[in-house]
Amino acid sequence: MNTRAMLVCSCAALLVLWGPAADRGMAADATPARIDSVFQMERSFREDVVHFRNKDVLRGEVLNDSITISTQYGQLTLPIRQCAGLSFEGARANTEAIVTVNFNRITGIVTDRVIRFKIASSGETIQIRKEKVRFVLLKKTEGETQLPGKAGKSDVYLMANGDVLTGKAADRKMAIRTDYALVNVGFDEMKEVTMQGGDNVTAVIAKTNGDTMRGTLETDDMTITLDVGTKVPEIYKDKLAAIYFGQALVLAPSIYAAKQPIAGESTGAAADVDPTGRKISFVVGDSWVISFKESSFKVSVVGFAFLEGSKVWIVQRTGRGVSDLAWIDQETNRCIRYDSVNKAKGKAIVSGQSIDYVERRCATVQDLTENMARIIEVYVDAAGKAYPTVYSAPASPNTLCIPRRVEIGERLPPKTGRGLLVMKAERVSVPAGDFDCWVTKWVLNPEVEHSQYFVGYYDKTTGLMVKEENWAFIRGQWEAIETGVLQSLSLRR
Repeated sequence: MNTRAMLVCSCAALLVLWGPAADRGMAADATPARIDSVFQMERSFREDVVHFRNKDVLRGEVLNDSITISTQYGQLTLPIRQCAGLSFEGARANTEAIVTVNFNRITGIVTDRVIRFKIASSGETIQIRKEKVRFVLLKKTEGETQLPGKAGKSDVYLMANGDVLTGKAADRKMAIRTDYALVNVGFDEMKEVTMQGGDNVTAVIAKTNGDTMRGTLETDDMTITLDVGTKVPEIYKDKLAAIYFGQALVLAPSIYAAKQPIAGESTGAAADVDPTGRKISFVVGDSWVISFKESSFKVSVVGFAFLEGSKVWIVQRTGRGVSDLAWIDQETNRCIRYDSVNKAKGKAIVSGQSIDYVERRCATVQDLTENMARIIEVYVDAAGKAYPTVYSAPASPNTLCIPRRVEIGERLPPKTGRGLLVMKAERVSVPAGDFDCWVTKWVLNPEVEHSQYFVGYYDKTTGLMVKEENWAFIRGQWEAIETGVLQSLSLRR
């Protein structure tokens, strides 16, 4: 789980991949994106393809008109030709998955026990039990991109279990009990809302006029009609992690979490923290607070999903004008994906044009083996116009935790000149308690003399960062310009 700045650094380059489909979705003319591949396999224009557990492959046509899946938030029946792929690899852990042509990802248990299939080579029609199947690639159709194109102004619903839905709620407002009043907020007033907590869900609302509102969500449930035509009735509020209003065309491709296959059977819920310090695991509801001199971040584990072939935790960070989501690999503890929204105003140059922006959205994928990152930045001006730019840069090994025991002098990741250098061991006292820590150093730009650097303190038992110092060379001397400390730690065990 490597993203240090997710905890403490608001200005570090902690970004996330918006894959090739999302790049197209963010083009200036907002052309609908197409899902060309699912489960690491290309979709065909000619035929459906069934991949079996015994490694056999059949090509032909799926004859089912629809597919039904029972999820944590309701039972959904989807037209088969508005689906891009079906996965049955996580059946034993209730994590079968359906991917739609408009970048929705829905997990649960498929209730259809049989797939009716016409074999292309012989024309014979057979019935295939789903237990025999790994996944199904459904063929592309000429009109499938019209669905996300027409639904471009729909809302994106990020579910607490990592599912992604796009559509419209029947009731276009929600009731928030703030410290000062019970307020009904219309969806057209909001840009996004993130949900925090369990039974008493706290909603943090970013409004279109730049204001922020927070309070207890009084609206217990909402009914959503998906863009594919399926109605999902009475979704309870604790099933939602975030809603992004009117941004389906741009954001659905970027946060869609099913581009790769589920890698083998899921092991279900994560275990407790390993006391040996070799690995850290979370459960949904874990949270911690990092405090600075004048502000703080709250970090919460809000759900889980599958991404890039891995089961991941979805971790949310809020505070200091920043709203972030990170996807953390449960096996390697690395940050696979990171979405960041910063509402600070500023200036930027995009394609030679000077932009006065009021919001900055960032995304990257980091290949620490090759020591490179692919970065997408989108600057939004006061009129709401977006200016995207894409480039590559050296990777930044930002770290949420050290996932295993290390040695003094070791560099993480190994064989790179930019990794965290483990300098020493030291006992550290912070408001959350006393911790025996590894102390690391990361230099922002090793090629530049007197480059800014960060010193991180990681608890040896859990691997979590408990303190970070940001050092800069100012007026001929080094100064710690910012320090973040672990204020509180709540692990639900």
